[in-house]
Amino acid sequence: MPVNLRVRPALQREAHALAMVGAVAFLDDPFDAYLYPKRKANLNAYRRLYRQKVDAAIHEPLCWVIVAQIPPESEGVTNGTSTEPSPGPLAGYAIWIRESSEERKNEVRRRLHVAGLHDSGAVLSMATRLKHGLLNSRLAEAVRDLCNPVVDRDRSNAFWKACQDSSEDMDEPEEHWYLQELAVAPMYRRRGVGGALVDWGLDWARKEEIPVLLNSTSMGTSLYQKAGFVQYGVWRWGNAPDMAWTLMQWSPSTCKWGSSTLR
Repeated sequence: MPVNLRVRPALQREAHALAMVGAVAFLDDPFDAYLYPKRKANLNAYRRLYRQKVDAAIHEPLCWVIVAQIPPESEGVTNGTSTEPSPGPLAGYAIWIRESSEERKNEVRRRLHVAGLHDSGAVLSMATRLKHGLLNSRLAEAVRDLCNPVVDRDRSNAFWKACQDSSEDMDEPEEHWYLQELAVAPMYRRRGVGGALVDWGLDWARKEEIPVLLNSTSMGTSLYQKAGFVQYGVWRWGNAPDMAWTLMQWSPSTCKWGSSTLR
């Protein structure tokens, strides 16, 4: 049964709660089972991986962590004897990235800001942006993984090498939205949460008339197909049949690669 939702950008103070959502959402995912085989024996360390990912995304320029929140009245949430409503639970989140060429990023940021989408990473000082840029790099993420006890080091090394090799072969449009991660708490699945988080990014891509790209596991493919995504490739990150992601793309009906209607 669908639930009422409030879809909005995440707050920094919600990073811990979102890490809890991510860890429970992907606990039985084939990718996490492969890369983090000791996750169920050390849930705190496993959640720490998602906390680091959410923290990094919140501070990343042209990146938005979008949450789906259940309004208090939908869940019967109360706040003791207070008349002030308590915040409702977070049912899921998505990490959306607006990919662009380096020379166009400031222009893209300005257009989105005028249209009402504010980039929190843009207001950080140069030193802070540099710090977060280094911490958010793939190399830094790989190092963090290797320092976490739930991670299988050999598998992690192989995965990051495959990422590096595949990035050199990718032929993608410079201007596009990318759905990096979609996590929905199990108790809220099949209730419209995932669709609402996907629609947030599609709405902005539609305004800009640019495509959306993502990598999907087998569990998420049907959701994305319903939203209008089509498969354009497969990326295998392991030897087993389920060690593959489906490369998917969505385009608005009037899409012109790299064009924009926002001024």
